Amino acid sequence: MWNSREFRGHSTISIWLLAKITILTRDETDRVLAGHYGFTDEELDFIINYDIKYRMGRDAAVDEED
Repeated sequence: MWNSREFRGHSTISIWLLAKITILTRDETDRVLAGHYGFTDEELDFIINYDIKYRMGRDAAVDEED
């Protein structure tokens, strides 16, 4: 989505990305790079799930499943 505004003679354009699309794109990029660098499935899993396991905490993933 795009948003454009005029403020005191200056124009700004904002771009909003849907979180789901961004996550899917990031995960696909991780898969391609993992193949390029020869990462194992375990290493790829660590990279893809890093945010859930270590930034949000393990409890966040458990709460979502309930």
